[in-house]
Amino acid sequence: MSRSGDLLRAVRLRAGLSQKELARRSGVASTLISAYENGRRVPSGDALLRLIEACGGSVDVTTTVERARDAAAQLEQVAALAIALPRREPGRLEYPSFRRLTA
Repeated sequence: MSRSGDLLRAVRLRAGLSQKELARRSGVASTLISAYENGRRVPSGDALLRLIEACGGSVDVTTTVERARDAAAQLEQVAALAIALPRREPGRLEYPSFRRLTA
């Protein structure tokens, strides 16, 4: 089993829900919930959010999921910019110190 699958199972059991009941409340198929809990699949951000909410998860947890989506979108933008940059000589990239920038 995966760590995330173990956590999902623990949250579901703590909420007193069967896989079928969690599927009914969340709109995620019970076969997928089983696959997530057994580590055969990893839930998407949306599926995870619905599962957490169906188990009575807190806003703090859902906010963390939304922040992770924002961070992923920002990372994609940075990667696109890096690809668009002109080619440079191979070697180590040098970045300015954050201390010098904020001082």
